Amino acid sequence: LLGSNFEIDNFYGAALVNIQPILLKEVVKSSEWEASMMDKSMRYYHLYRPQSPNPEPPKVELDWGAATAKVEKPGLKGKLAEELKSIGECQWGLSRLREHIADLLVASAALDRR
Repeated sequence: LLGSNFEIDNFYGAALVNIQPILLKEVVKSSEWEASMMDKSMRYYHLYRPQSPNPEPPKVELDWGAATAKVEKPGLKGKLAEELKSIGECQWGLSRLREHIADLLVASAALDRR
C-alpha cells in the first residue's frame, strides 16, 4: 500500500463511510486525522434518530447553578483526572482532551454550586 487519497468536495451534511480496517489504519496515522477528521467523524456515533419527532422545545425550568466564570479551573492531576482523560480519549483527540475535560469539570461544579 503506497498511499491513499480520500476526498469529498462541495458536500455539506453528514456521511457514513465504510472503510476496510487496513485502510482505516493508514488514515488514522495521517497528520490530518486528529486536526481535520477525528473529532468530526467520531462524535455523533451515539445519536439515535427519533421515531416521531416533536418540533416543540420542552417546557422546563432549569437551575443552571453558579456562573462558570466564578468556578476555578481544576488541575488535571491525580487518579480521578486520569480516569476522566481515559474516558475522554474515546471521543476527543489529545489536542482537545484537556480543554474539554476541564470545561466539563467546571460546568459540573457550577451546576452543583461548588
